[in-house]
Amino acid sequence: MTIIDEQPVSGPAPAPRRPSSVPVRMEKGETLGTAWILAFVLGAMAIGMIGFVSLIIFASSTSDSGSSVPQTTLEVNLREFSIDGDLVAPAGEVTLVMENTGSMDHNLGVRELGVISPNVGPGGTVQLALGELAPGTYEVFCSIAGHEASGMVTSLTVTGEGEGTPAASAAGGHGGIDMDFAAMDAAMMESMLAFPAETEGKGNPILEPTEVRPDGTKVFDLTAEIVDWEVEPGKFVEAWTYNGVVPAPQIVLDRGDDIEVRVVNNLPLGTDIHWHGVHTPNDQDGVAPYT
Repeated sequence: MTIIDEQPVSGPAPAPRRPSSVPVRMEKGETLGTAWILAFVLGAMAIGMIGFVSLIIFASSTSDSGSSVPQTTLEVNLREFSIDGDLVAPAGEVTLVMENTGSMDHNLGVRELGVISPNVGPGGTVQLALGELAPGTYEVFCSIAGHEASGMVTSLTVTGEGEGTPAASAAGGHGGIDMDFAAMDAAMMESMLAFPAETEGKGNPILEPTEVRPDGTKVFDLTAEIVDWEVEPGKFVEAWTYNGVVPAPQIVLDRGDDIEVRVVNNLPLGTDIHWHGVHTPNDQDGVAPYT
C-alpha cells in the first residue's frame, strides 16, 4: 500500500484541509481480498444474530405453555331455597360468582375447603375464589341457619384430564338435568315441606280469652318475657316474646266485639303495645312516651 503526500509550497501557510481529502491507493488484488473478508464477517454475524433471536423466541414460548393452569369461573344463582348453576369444572383454579335472586340474605360455602363467602343481600353479587382444585366432588351449601336443611345444598364436580364435562340440556342450559315437570314439582314440594326444621316450640298460636264477662267483654292476658327459643336443631337463643312464643300469639275477634287486654311486663326494660289499625283511647294507644 502506497500513500502519496503533497509537499507544501513556500510562502504563507496554507489553510487547514479536511482529513478526508488525503488520497489512498490500493493494489487491485488487495482491495478484492479485503472485500471478501468483510463480506464473510458480516454474513457470519447476521447468521449468529438470527440464531440467537430464534433461540430466545423458542425458549419464551416453551416457558409460557409449560406453566399454564386452567382457570374456570362458574356462575351460581342463589334463591329460596336452591343453588342453581352448572357446577362442573376441569381441575385447576376455580372461582364462583354468585348472584342472589331471592328475597333474603344467602351465602355459599365449600365444606371440604372450609371456606364461606360473605353474606349477599337480594340483588347482590359476590365472588368466592377456591384456588387450585384437584379432581373430585365438593359439597356446596348455604351456611345461614335453616337454609341448607331447606334445600340449599348441591355438589361441585371437578373433572380430571380427558374426562370432559356433561353436556348442558337444551332447556335452560342446566347440565345433567333431565326431569319432567311433575318430577320438578315433586322436588320443589319436598324442599318446601322440609322447612322449617323440627324444633321445639310453635309460634303464632290463636290466643283464647282468659274470661268472658257477663256483658260479653272478652279478656285476654299477654305476658312479655324472655325465653330460650330453638332457632335450629340444638341451637337456642334468648328471645323477647309475648306468652313465650315466636311469633307472638294472634287474637281473633268478631266485628263489634268488646275486648280488654291485660299486659304483664317481665322484661328488664319498659314495654308497650301499639294496636295498629284499631281505634283506641289515646292514653292506651301504646306509643310511649307520646300516649
